[in-house]
Amino acid sequence: IQLALPPLPWPAVFASVAVGMMLGATAFAPGGLWDSEAGGYDVVSYHLQLPREWIAAGAMRGYEHNVYSYLPNLWETAYAHLGLMQGSMVQASYSAQLLHASMALAAAAIIGRIVMLYFSGGSGGGGAMPLALQGHASVAGVIAAGIYLTVPWTMITGSMAYNEQAMMAFGAIAFLVALHPLRCPGFSGLLIGVACALSTLSKISAPLGIAIPVGILVLLDTRGGRAAYLKRCLGLAVGFTLVFAPWLIRNALW
Repeated sequence: IQLALPPLPWPAVFASVAVGMMLGATAFAPGGLWDSEAGGYDVVSYHLQLPREWIAAGAMRGYEHNVYSYLPNLWETAYAHLGLMQGSMVQASYSAQLLHASMALAAAAIIGRIVMLYFSGGSGGGGAMPLALQGHASVAGVIAAGIYLTVPWTMITGSMAYNEQAMMAFGAIAFLVALHPLRCPGFSGLLIGVACALSTLSKISAPLGIAIPVGILVLLDTRGGRAAYLKRCLGLAVGFTLVFAPWLIRNALW
């Protein structure tokens, strides 16, 4: 019996090089690479520094000496958990970098899935694709994921304990569900809202490139009729508000 693996498109070779570079860079100490990013200035100024101070204080706090502490800092709390598990943020710094790299891979996989569904003729526009292209859905998905991984900004931020790739992974989920809704419109909207909120809590600039464009997609989506439309919109509003409101309240109190 001969088992043959499906041939990968040639761009996957370049993607594998990018992934290797990104994962290899996670083995360097924070601040040891990437002069273009000031040697990871944000890592040592707040992405890992704030969790270090939270662990010492025994609680998340806003600090007058560090304005970044008033950001949502969802992903920094994940780094704090790693620090608690491993005894200190110094010990957990490499795990934090690998965790963020995993989000870059997840974002690429979800982006590839979006493109695969488009080329396979799924909901969201694929039905309009020429038949000759619809048969290459998996190839198109691999190419899209590879392109994302080979963008220098993905490799640089993905190898450091940043928050960009968490924002992108959650945002990709939101785009995926917005373009290809689930059968239950209300749950689709809820999932989109939660994903947009998690993306925003990961990086506060996410609304400009993710939450607002996704919201526009939902507002323009009339599939399923008026009832489905209202359920999706209501679900989005409820999901986003429930997840995002606690930070707004906390920040106002601080």
